[in-house]
Amino acid sequence: MIRQRRLLAATLLALAAFMAGLVLGTGEALAQPASLLGGSAPAVRATSLNGGEVVIPARGRVTLVVFWNTRYRLSADALGAIQRVHDRYRARGLACVGIDDLGEDGRAVSQFVSGLGVTFAVVGGPAGPSAAAAYRVRGVPVVYVIDKSGLISYVKEGWDKRAEDEVYRKIESLL
Repeated sequence: MIRQRRLLAATLLALAAFMAGLVLGTGEALAQPASLLGGSAPAVRATSLNGGEVVIPARGRVTLVVFWNTRYRLSADALGAIQRVHDRYRARGLACVGIDDLGEDGRAVSQFVSGLGVTFAVVGGPAGPSAAAAYRVRGVPVVYVIDKSGLISYVKEGWDKRAEDEVYRKIESLL
């Protein structure tokens, strides 16, 4: 009797795991931004809104990448904070890049970031969604800090004052 219950429990557990796999899709449970921590940053080549080439990771430089879009309020907060980080550390070699994860129209993206006073490189248009997929973005904002060797050393989903302080500490430790 006990053996039959254990067999039934094991069978139900296996069935539940199988069903979860069907619902989530292969690998979806692991496909999250934090799962990239410590690994090589996915390569991104794109053109910024001002026509400059953007290459991530920027080998030999600490790189901060923020995924955002015009539709989510916290994106503006994150972009403002990243601008402050950029202002503070660009002279020491920090590269900052903002990527619109939705691939929104370049004009709308330009108006949004210029209204916030953003001066670092911003990528909009079709490059955004493919970069977001490579970085496993599930929602915005999400921030990645990539060290000089191209490894992701910090990931933060969402944004708050505590995140800004964490980013300052991480950048300071890597420069």
